[in-house]
Amino acid sequence: MTAGPASSLRDFMADPTRPEDVVYEPIGVRVRLVRLAGSGRVALVHALGARWQAFAPLDRLVPEIPAGAKLRVAGGFGGFAEFYPALDTPRERALQIATGSDVLALRTGVAPYDRSEPAFVRVRVRVASGDLRGRTGWIGTAYVGAAADRIPPGAPTTEKVCSCLLVQFDSP
Repeated sequence: MTAGPASSLRDFMADPTRPEDVVYEPIGVRVRLVRLAGSGRVALVHALGARWQAFAPLDRLVPEIPAGAKLRVAGGFGGFAEFYPALDTPRERALQIATGSDVLALRTGVAPYDRSEPAFVRVRVRVASGDLRGRTGWIGTAYVGAAADRIPPGAPTTEKVCSCLLVQFDSP
C-alpha cells in the first residue's frame, strides 16, 4: 500500500523498487474500501481499528467472506485447490480438494508468511460435498466462488469449470 494512488498504479514488474511512500502494514490487515481511483484499478482504504489510510491496487485486496456463505471450490488448472487442515499448515502438507466441491464459510484468517505460498488470506470452511465431505479446513480465498447457474460466455475458464463466480474485486 502507498500514501498516493500514483505509486500503487505503477508497473512493479517493470520497476520493482520500493516506492518512497510505502505504508507498512502486515499482510491481511483489515480495511474498509472508501473509493476507487486510477480508473478503478486502485482503492483508497481506511484501516479497521486503527487511524490510517492508504492506496492499494484493487487486485491485491481480498474480500472478507462472511460466515455462513455457501461457496464452491474454484481450484486451479489441476482440478483442485490446496486444502489446509490448519491455518499454519505449510503448502507441502496441504491436501487437495476437488474443483466444484461445495463448502460453507466459517471465518476468514491470515496464514503465517511463507515466501512460496501466495494464498495468505484463507477462509475456514466445512466441506459439504466431495471426497473431503465433513472435514473442516482452510482454502485460499482466491480459490472459492459463489455457485452460479449461469456463467457469462466471456467469463474466465476457472469460473466456467467450477460453475461459480470467483470471490474477488473487479475493476469497473
